[in-house]
This record gives sequence, structure tokens and C-alpha cells, in this order.
Amino acid sequence: MSYRNQTADDAIKALLDPALVKRLDKLFFPKSIAVIGASDIPGKWGFLLISNIIGGGFKGQLYPINPKKDSLMGIKSYKSLADIPGEVDMAVMTIPAKAVPDAMRECVAKRVEAVTVITSGFREVDEEGAELEREITKIANEGGISFIGPNTMGVGSMYNDMVAIGSPVFPDKGGVAIISQSGNVGIQFMMWGAARNIGVSFFAGIGNEAQLKSSDFLAYFGMRDEVKSVAMYLEGINNGREFMDVARAVTAKKPVLAMKTGRSATGSAAAASHSGSMAGAYATYSAMFKQVGIMHATNPSEMISVAAAAATVPIPKSNRTAIMTFGGGWGIIAADECDVAGLTMPKLPQYLIDEIDKILPPFWNRSNPVDLVAEGEPDKVLKIMQLLADWEEVDSIIALGVVGRLSFIENFVECQRKVDNTPINVELKAELMSDYVRRENKILTEIAAIQNKTGKPIINVTLGSGDNKSIFETANGNVMVAASPDDAAHIISQLAGYHKYLQSTK
Repeated sequence: MSYRNQTADDAIKALLDPALVKRLDKLFFPKSIAVIGASDIPGKWGFLLISNIIGGGFKGQLYPINPKKDSLMGIKSYKSLADIPGEVDMAVMTIPAKAVPDAMRECVAKRVEAVTVITSGFREVDEEGAELEREITKIANEGGISFIGPNTMGVGSMYNDMVAIGSPVFPDKGGVAIISQSGNVGIQFMMWGAARNIGVSFFAGIGNEAQLKSSDFLAYFGMRDEVKSVAMYLEGINNGREFMDVARAVTAKKPVLAMKTGRSATGSAAAASHSGSMAGAYATYSAMFKQVGIMHATNPSEMISVAAAAATVPIPKSNRTAIMTFGGGWGIIAADECDVAGLTMPKLPQYLIDEIDKILPPFWNRSNPVDLVAEGEPDKVLKIMQLLADWEEVDSIIALGVVGRLSFIENFVECQRKVDNTPINVELKAELMSDYVRRENKILTEIAAIQNKTGKPIINVTLGSGDNKSIFETANGNVMVAASPDDAAHIISQLAGYHKYLQSTK
């Protein structure tokens, strides 16, 4: 992205206490982790956490704590935190709520500076729980501890191979950082993203935000070079002014997307009982996001797609786009979706029509969307894409059916088998698949090169039922594939709106 600058870095750093940054480093890059409440009973949180930390490939010291066990999963176990001989960078608690205050005091005595409180049963339940939450917060504040939670799914740092999360999800390393007040929603985002090849840098399940707030993690991720975009699931914000200050500083440097629930009265009430959040008026949050440059997602699919695109492709400088499509019908659908999303589609100039006339048959439609009339020759398709990308009247391209035809090849082979009434011709399938892979790799690599050269995003939509990836890696960079024409239109609309915000702040 081109919006990284020293001024933005300084603005973010000014909002974070250096001591807090040090503790957040220990939260996400610990060299040693103690799990208080570790268990060898499958299905229990103490078992899942140990299993996932090991399964995630954590290379540091892992200290299970269980007063009844000498070892867990082949690892030496300790009776208490005080029995651990070395330093502990982070402690993870999965014990009954009433036991958390004493465990927090033990962390203070052991000089643990970062804690993840998985345990629920605090403010989100009743006043007794709220009092417990105030107690552990007071202990942590006075003892120099920064903690996330309570009532959280955990934390993850993919670049540290650290998955201190209560669910077995191990996404690839990537540019999207996730902040979620709901652990389950955040985990689902990562699972959906993993299925679409969308990499994650950090995960913070912030839970009740008793001490550390969403704004703390937003500022921290704003500073980290591993993070290219931030996706936030929010049920409420309890420190509005501070959040706005941080968001304004971070969006000056990198894209931020938020999904705010509670559009209905029922949803607002559910948010309050779930994480103890002060939901507030949905329209107020929407206006606040717009004021500080946060892109506002209205559903999970949009959240994942836009966050992935923001971490992958250039930011378009306007809402003007061109469509190129393998088939005319999809071009019409995409044009309608672009109109709904607030995008404009300029008419093709005569010089461009003349150039495309040299490439396509005479019956092509000579308009935007450009109907490729089923032209599948990579060189011709890429030439048209380059012409559209060089066109000064547009700042983005939606390409329908240019990539992702694996299912067509597989169906063709199956059709031949039925016609010939013979088993699948393995050699024919292998030859066709090899040709397809070469063609696809050439197209993807060239698309990335065109993006790099022009600084314009090219959002692809596959029209087949094959590869479900959203991010394709090439030697020239990554290529974005949206789930549908409306998905592509909303991606461009959101990113163009973000650019408009950036321009308004200059």
C-alpha cells in the first residue's frame, strides 16, 4: 500500500504507552507460555489449549499447570505457577471464574506481564461476575499486567506459530489481523478465510475488554508491518473517543474494516448479554466509522472479502470501473451490481474500441462491460486487460471468468468418458490439466504484473465450481478472486470509499 508514512507511524505510537507495547509483544510473541488449568481430558478447554499450542508449532517453552498431574501430553506439568523454574512471558487461564483473582495474584508474584483470561462468568453474567471482573482488573493494573478477556477464545500470532486459542484453527500466514469481541465469530472468520487461502497475521479475541480494549489492539496492529489490513467484529465500544483517535491514526496508514452487530433491538440485547457490551445505536456507529475512515461491513462474507482484498490489491483512486467478461450475461449481472454498489462504468472511447477490434471477432459488443465472446486465448485476454488497465477513465477492473476454469476441464473429461462409454482417459485428463495449469499460472502472473504496473486493482470472479481460493500467489505478487460479481463490486466500492476518505484528510 502507498499510505504508509512516518507521520502515521508517529501518530499511532503516540497513542500507545511503550510499556504497553512491550507487554503486547509478550502477548503475541511469547518465548514461554503457562497454561493455568491444563488438562488431559479431551474436550476440556485446558486440553484444547495445550493441544492447539502444540499443533500450531509453538517453538517456545510450554508449561502446563495442573496440581494433580506430573505430565500432560508428554510435557512436564507443574503444580503451580511459582514452581516453574524459568520466566513466563504469557499465562493463559482456563479455570473457574472465582479462582481467577488468586491466579492473577500468582502472575503478579511471578512477574508475568501478559495474561489471557479464557474463563467466562464475569460481567456478561451478573453483578457478582462484574465484581469479580473489577477485582481481577485492579490486581492486574496494580501488578503491571496487561490481560485480554475475560470470556475470550484466546490469541494467535501466526508469524510466531503461536495459537493460544480454544479451537483448532491454523490459518496460513498473511496480511489480515482479526480483532473480535466474539471468539466464535473470529474463529469462523479464520476458518472461512483458510478455506479461501486468506492468510492471517494476528487474532485477538477481546471478549469483555475488562482492561485491554479493541483500540489497544487496533493501535498495536497498526504498528506491525506484518499487518496489511485489520478486520474487526464489534458488538459495542465502551471507550468511543479513544477508539476514534486510534482508528483515525491507523486508517491513515492501512485499511481497517469493521462489522458492527446490533442493527435490531433483539441484536442489541443479545450483544449486551454476550460480551457485556454497550451496543448503542447502530446508525451512530456507522457514522463514527465513516468519520474515522473505517470501512463498514454489513455481513460476514463482505467482511472477509474486503479485508482480504485490502491486504492484497492496490487501493482504487475512484469508483470508476471496467468489466470484462467471458460471457455476456454475467457482464450484465455485474453491471447491475456495480450500479447498486455506487460504481460508475464509463463508455469505451473510440480508440479503445479500435484496439479491441483487432483482438476480438467483429460481433463483440463494443461497450463496457467488454464481452470477450468466450475468447479463451490467454494472450488475447491479457492484451484486452492491459488496454483497460491503461485507460485513464477507470481505476479498477472486474474480470469475470478469466481465471478459475478447472471445473470446466474436469467436466469435459467426464463428458468424453460418457460419449465414448469408456473409463476416464487418464492420459487425456493429465494432458488437459497440465495445459490448464500452465494457462492459469500465466494469466495469474500477468494479472499481478498489470496491477503492479498500473496501481489499479483487478478483482477476478471465477464462474466455475472448482478452486475456492480468494488469494492466488504468483511471482509478481498476489491476485484477488471474489466469490461473485456482487462481491467484486462491493470490494471495489469499499476500497474506493477508503481512498476518498484518505483524500479528504489531506
